[in-house]
Amino acid sequence: MVETVSASEEKAEIVGYDVQAILPSNQISSENTFFDLRVSPEMNQQIFIQINNTSDEVSEFQISINPAYTNDQGFIDYTATSQDRTLDDQFDIRKLAEVESQVTIPAQTSQKIPIDLKMPSKEFKGQVLGGIQVVKILPESEKAQILNSYSYTVGLKLTESDEEVERKLVLESIQTSILHGKISLIAKLENPVRDALGHLVYNVKIIDVKSNEIIQSVTFDKNMQFAPMSIYPFLLELDQEKITAGEFILQLDIADAKNNEWRFDERFSLSNRQIASINPTIIDEIFQSKFSWSYIILGVGILVVGITLALKIRRGKK
Repeated sequence: MVETVSASEEKAEIVGYDVQAILPSNQISSENTFFDLRVSPEMNQQIFIQINNTSDEVSEFQISINPAYTNDQGFIDYTATSQDRTLDDQFDIRKLAEVESQVTIPAQTSQKIPIDLKMPSKEFKGQVLGGIQVVKILPESEKAQILNSYSYTVGLKLTESDEEVERKLVLESIQTSILHGKISLIAKLENPVRDALGHLVYNVKIIDVKSNEIIQSVTFDKNMQFAPMSIYPFLLELDQEKITAGEFILQLDIADAKNNEWRFDERFSLSNRQIASINPTIIDEIFQSKFSWSYIILGVGILVVGITLALKIRRGKK
């Protein structure tokens, strides 16, 4: 599962350049415009991308090799140059592929950029995904004038065989957090195998442990994805009107297009302090309650002191 930014003539005219993959002989499908390569252990290969500078000026370009990861929206992405959402180490695409980080290309000129692939001796099953990202470096004088910057990403998919791997999903942890003034639940999910998951459907239920009632139910069915060997912080905003302090169960069901299903049931709790931190009404009620009790305690204290003094005065007179 690899998606790339299309190099259309219209976009090239706007941004002043475009990028394309020069497909080698070990390309599995020539219908794909991204690299879909069959590799083998200890294999060394040089592949090429071509940057076409369609502008009328000399341009500099920054090139990076990025691992595939699952972004905050639940889709496979290749645009982050550094992030902590990958689980792979030995087969991290940044270790397998090397490219010159910056190139200068004359106006109205095309240039082939070599990328060196070096596979380790160890075999792997499944797929290794990444992206070759090309960004035009803008002069300082233009940065303030241009609001949107463009980049091209050419997908890079490496496989050693067509053997399928057993799919897995792991719920590593859950935690509650206050995000944008709302209580949210963050479920840290992991895909620990080298296989991209697609067309994912998430069904979520929040169950009150005390009453055993479902207080929130939501389905996410937007053809979501999960990158191989990656981490996805699944975020759910809790229903502010129904949620109260107490013990709850997160029931999370996930299904893919190949009829694989995963169910996770995990407990979590919410305290009065967490609820109060995002609900001013509750804060006022707590404050008023404490304020009222303070007056009651103060009044009782004064009454006790008054009675004690009265008794002492009475005894003194006697």
